[in-house]
Amino acid sequence: MVNITTSIKLYTKMGAELMEFSNIGKLLP
Repeated sequence: MVNITTSIKLYTKMGAELMEFSNIGKLLP
């Protein structure tokens, strides 16, 4: 079973990357 703390860090990192991609998409025409 995956460590809960590790999975939370992983999801947080993925979420941050997705937010960055969405922000970049907003800047593009």
